[in-house]
Amino acid sequence: MRDLFKKASIVVFVALISFGLFLGYLNFKNKSEKKGRVLSAQTERLFSLEQVIPADKNASFLVDTEGIVSTAEEKKQESELIVNKGKIEAKIINSSGQEIVKPIVASQPQKGKDKFLVEAIHKNEFKPGRYTLDVNLKSGDQTKEIKQDFAWGVLAINLDQSSYKVGETVGIGIGVLDDSGKTLCDAKVWLKIIDPSGQATELSTENKTITISDTCANGNVTNIPDYQASYIPKQEGKYQIELKAETANGTRNLTESFEVLANPDFVIKRHDTSMRIVPTSIYTVNISVLANKDLSGGIKEKVPASFVISDISAGGEISDKNETTQTISWPANLKAGENIELSYKYDPPDISLELFLLGPIEIWQATLDGHKNIPESATESVSNQVKQITVFTEPHAWQIASDAFSCVAVATGNWNAGATWSGCGANGPVAGDTVIINAAYTVTLTANAAAAALTVSAGTLVIGTYDLAISGNSTVSGGTVTIGSTAATGWSTVDLTISSGSVICSGASKISIAGNYSNSGTFT
Repeated sequence: MRDLFKKASIVVFVALISFGLFLGYLNFKNKSEKKGRVLSAQTERLFSLEQVIPADKNASFLVDTEGIVSTAEEKKQESELIVNKGKIEAKIINSSGQEIVKPIVASQPQKGKDKFLVEAIHKNEFKPGRYTLDVNLKSGDQTKEIKQDFAWGVLAINLDQSSYKVGETVGIGIGVLDDSGKTLCDAKVWLKIIDPSGQATELSTENKTITISDTCANGNVTNIPDYQASYIPKQEGKYQIELKAETANGTRNLTESFEVLANPDFVIKRHDTSMRIVPTSIYTVNISVLANKDLSGGIKEKVPASFVISDISAGGEISDKNETTQTISWPANLKAGENIELSYKYDPPDISLELFLLGPIEIWQATLDGHKNIPESATESVSNQVKQITVFTEPHAWQIASDAFSCVAVATGNWNAGATWSGCGANGPVAGDTVIINAAYTVTLTANAAAAALTVSAGTLVIGTYDLAISGNSTVSGGTVTIGSTAATGWSTVDLTISSGSVICSGASKISIAGNYSNSGTFT
């Protein structure tokens, strides 16, 4: 391991620190070939693409510039920071090569004059997948570029309650996505649950203690988690969860935790609530709130601003809407031992391969003056002269993955280029996707390709001399499909319907139809 430290141009370490951020430590050699610095006590494990940053946490990296850039001042700026000695620039790039977020760059003089924190702030709506941190350092004639890949939100754990009692079943829902954010139903998944005494229980898909739902597939409307497991705690305290998933993109790891408490002030339970959605459908969120102490106040849940909210139960209403989030607020007056059932419906935006966050739920107590028995951790705001003291915050946000529902052409380009499509991964449509060309764009195959269904209602699809395998049906209702003469199997499909538009074949081109064929357009 010591040799690895000496040879690597970038050594990245991650530690889970108290405020819940994953912190990468970037260390490198500059032109003078300095030796790697001694690692700090908090850098406990090697950071790699395997370690997934949770969707509800910031992507945070501590950059050691080794003297190229330095300052004794505390400063921060978006994307670029100019200091006494030099300049540091940072950007976060997605798997398609697009800059998707402008991180905050902040000096960290308390850690060292040449230490800088680069932090991408999580949002209630973003695309999960593989990302790259790109940092550029410049001071005089010295320059250095640092790149580090990381996975953000490709694993998700949802726990059905905010806390549990001894003997109460912990319901665990798991989602696994590939590096482009698409649902995976064939991953090997392991869970290790470590109790407060250090005793570990291991669950897995291999021994069937983690089950894969029959409804796990892109495009299915379901409230059942794709992967689910359960666990019964035997003692009070904090439990650690270690999740590992093995996929075609490699191994991915995520850590989580939950608490077992004798008498928590409040318990939030989410039930019959989806963690994977088809963006063209409407979903219901169901929440139970149990109060173990009197409450005279309210309950709040933040949701993405892009959601259309309806059918809010129990006198709830929308408040505090901004560009990124909106808040659903319910009044709540409960005696100790009582519970309240809350619900609402949401219509998500018609975009796929997104990850959305609901919550975390906050419970507030109303008070005028001299409030008593309020936890030290409580926070307050003032509304109409009544102080709202936040007395409880749900430990985790609820994570929802938005399925790929179709790949729609949005530009002229190659089939396997992500920029040609909306709703696709970085390399364009794959076998499970529905493909739609409905505008005056030309899409060209540059290699053999596959999809679940195809509709061409405008524009042109150039299959050329490659093979296009459609496992479902193909429809040409406008536009043109052209096929060249040297493809091995050409265009294969189940049903082919040409209601208008043209299919043009040249030379010895082939079309294989396994099902029905109808033509009221042009076929040559």
